[in-house]
Amino acid sequence: MRFTLILLVSLLSINLSAQQKKTISGYITDAQTGERLYAATVFGQNSGTGTISNRFGFFSLTLPDGAVTLKFSFVGYQPQTRIISLQADTLLSISLKSDNTLGEVIVKGNSNNHEKEDRLGHTRISTKTLAKLPSLMGEKDVLKTLMILPGVQQGSEGSSGIFVRGGSPDQNLILLDDVPLYNVSHLFGFVSVFTPEAINSIDFYKGGFPARYGGRLSSVIDLRMKDGNKYKRESSINFGLISSQFTTEGPIKKGESSYFFSARRTLLDLIFKGVAKVAQRGMDEKSTPSYGFYDINGKVNFKLNKNNHLYLSFYSGKDKLAFEYSEYIKMMSKEDKQETSGTLHWGNVMTALKLNSQLNSRLFLNTTLSGSIFNYGNLFDGSAWTKIGDEETKSQFSLEYQSQIRTIGIKSDLDIYSKSNLPFQIGLFASASNYLPGRQTVVRNEQTDQFSSNEISGLDYGMYIDKRFDLGKKFSITTGLRTVFHTILNQKTYFAAEPRFSLTFRQDENTSYQVSYSVMTQAIHLLSNGNVGLPTDIWVPSTKIIRPETSDIFSAGLKKTIIPQLKASVEGYYKRLNHVISFTEGEGIMDVDQNWEQKVTSGKGRAWGAETELKYIKSRIESWIGYTLAWNERKFEDMNKGRWFPYQYDRRHKLDVGVIIQLGNDWSGSATWTYQSGAPASYSGIDYSGSPSNPNNENYDFFTGKPINADRIQYYPSINGVRLPAYHRLDIGFTKEWEAYRKKSALSLSVYNVYSRQNPYYVFTKTKPDGSTGLKQFSLFPIIPSISYRISF
Repeated sequence: MRFTLILLVSLLSINLSAQQKKTISGYITDAQTGERLYAATVFGQNSGTGTISNRFGFFSLTLPDGAVTLKFSFVGYQPQTRIISLQADTLLSISLKSDNTLGEVIVKGNSNNHEKEDRLGHTRISTKTLAKLPSLMGEKDVLKTLMILPGVQQGSEGSSGIFVRGGSPDQNLILLDDVPLYNVSHLFGFVSVFTPEAINSIDFYKGGFPARYGGRLSSVIDLRMKDGNKYKRESSINFGLISSQFTTEGPIKKGESSYFFSARRTLLDLIFKGVAKVAQRGMDEKSTPSYGFYDINGKVNFKLNKNNHLYLSFYSGKDKLAFEYSEYIKMMSKEDKQETSGTLHWGNVMTALKLNSQLNSRLFLNTTLSGSIFNYGNLFDGSAWTKIGDEETKSQFSLEYQSQIRTIGIKSDLDIYSKSNLPFQIGLFASASNYLPGRQTVVRNEQTDQFSSNEISGLDYGMYIDKRFDLGKKFSITTGLRTVFHTILNQKTYFAAEPRFSLTFRQDENTSYQVSYSVMTQAIHLLSNGNVGLPTDIWVPSTKIIRPETSDIFSAGLKKTIIPQLKASVEGYYKRLNHVISFTEGEGIMDVDQNWEQKVTSGKGRAWGAETELKYIKSRIESWIGYTLAWNERKFEDMNKGRWFPYQYDRRHKLDVGVIIQLGNDWSGSATWTYQSGAPASYSGIDYSGSPSNPNNENYDFFTGKPINADRIQYYPSINGVRLPAYHRLDIGFTKEWEAYRKKSALSLSVYNVYSRQNPYYVFTKTKPDGSTGLKQFSLFPIIPSISYRISF
């Protein structure tokens, strides 16, 4: 802390010594809603110097005094020019109007204009683009939009789980208003928890990470919720095949404070339950499935005074899968009745309180207090009743499993704008977490057994600093350092220093070369023995035995503007991972008990590859083509005989092609085509007879008590030694937007998998009588048309 204060005092002293310069600061907002615009460009046309607004729309630009011409611009908005007589520090409020086109703002000038837009490995996703892309069953999805980017691999068919540059889903830092979320999918991964209508901005990093981000190894997905319209009330209802949604927003005090609320719920549970009950009325055997999910987003913000603004965000989401089964059989003098039910549920709850403070024209402070809970649980219970004559027998059983993560945190981020207009950020952070990896309760008749891992409490705290330097007109360096202490209470403390470095050479206004290096640390792990990324995967913390995971990421690339509408990029990367963990062979999810640390093994990984992208953007058309060549491997001493093996979704080639076209004033069309090499999988090459596990050559099912044959043994020569068929599909979509009777409407039509490619979702082995095996493929989605309708009022 003493070092930080000395650094700030020195910096401000240097700034005060500069003469004949004045600072223009203020906020850039949407003229219609009052939403603050993140990454809007401010350009001084006289001096050729510019800057970009921060995450809360604040900007600060120091220029020579006198007459100044400023141009304010933002993608999808009409630019605005102001002429100012700069005699003293000046505060401005700039409102930009939307132009409703796909066009991109092109700003020319010196290197200061590119301080964030040209960061290697960074992409900012437009919510307008998201709304026009094809969707699966009418559900627009934030995470699926990321899958069209080079370096991002899709998991299984339809899944929202993503694998970035050789990483696993748990290695993605997913933030909603600066609060980390854990399992972020509904419908077992087919839909993400993020309601597109609730999201204001999406930033995605796969390399060159700013020092303010940490805690994961492979990527950062930073989402920010809408603040709410400060000028008028607006509401909308969206109807889709899977879910329906209601959104409302408006001013609390016009121009100064506002609210936003959105609720989404699936209707599948109501349909399934109702159909099943009607169809099985009067039957002796009944089976009733039920599945539902919901999301609730809420936010309020208040202008306390001209320098301070308060935000309160809230999110809650939950999935619940349930079934009920009953059977009644009567034969002669014997009666049997069996009832079984089960529930599987998981979800996130988070809240964040933010205070923005503009300390002066060049200092902006944001402080965030947050809390979150992730829950997973399942419950299976049943009973059996048998009556023979006058004799009755009853039995009951139940199996309950629970896992939970609770976290509270605080962080402060200070943006410093020097008179040289080079950005400087510094921050402090701390969080406390409590982990319950797993608790299993088994009840059989009157006997109750409980198997539980110990609850683990941890504390993370540290600081970061990020500073940019210009070396002449063509070179710039961004250096950063993040230091963090990971403390496992009553066990051990780990210290990590994470340097960040980026060097940029700008050959001219249209061409730049960059190299970057990042060290990342992750103190939380995801235990999984499957490839789908189900909520049954278990989160566990680092302990005195299980070290935090680390990664070193090196990347280098070229960005080229060929013509103003056509941009190209080429990037290569190498990633080294240490202390990644996995279940040892033969262990699984239900083995998470007090000795779970003894059932996992630690290893290392490596991933490398090259990515290229070509993008064309004009007023009515946006098109792109991206290609990835990648390798992804893991090595554990206790697995695969200590040899390197391909990791999940190690797809050698990935090709994405897409286009969005504005068809007149009302209609827009889009199409995306993706191709991925086949993923690796482990399959037995031989199946042979083994020794009986008990004298009667029988094992017994836990629930039914009936014998099952278990004398077959499958031999796996290697891990992930088989390649599945290639994956590819074409999606198309059309959207019509119109206004009638003062109500805005949008009709979206999509076709998923146009040519009905039978992509492998699951491949299994089938043993023949002679002991040889063959592979059988199960495909999930054929061609699927969908429709959704939204009305705003």
